[in-house]
Amino acid sequence: MKFSEMIESFYDAEVDMEHQDTMLVKFSIQASVQDVAMLNAICERFGTSRYAIGKDMVANAVTEMFLALTPDDSAALAAKADAEITEHMKKNGYTEFFEYGGAGTFKNECGHWRNNAALKNGLKAVKK
Repeated sequence: MKFSEMIESFYDAEVDMEHQDTMLVKFSIQASVQDVAMLNAICERFGTSRYAIGKDMVANAVTEMFLALTPDDSAALAAKADAEITEHMKKNGYTEFFEYGGAGTFKNECGHWRNNAALKNGLKAVKK
């Protein structure tokens, strides 16, 4: 790798980090003391924090719940979630963006969950 390419990769990483930061939102939850105590023990054992693993925990839980939805619910809720994401992106200064996948191409609107729904529902239809 040339040094000029290395600098370009630094700039790209900087932009990626800014994008990741704007795509995170905070929310609070309550959990049983038993669950939090075990989570604390796990975090301590592996030298991490609840904050550090929270994003992955939520992502995995949401994905598992999404996959359990009926095809009609997954399509409807995907559209609703994508609309919320689109609004979030526009509030955070994104003026041009696109996504493409199983549900089509989306210009200046999020299609993340609709693409996942198309993939999920298409695969379920093939399995029947």
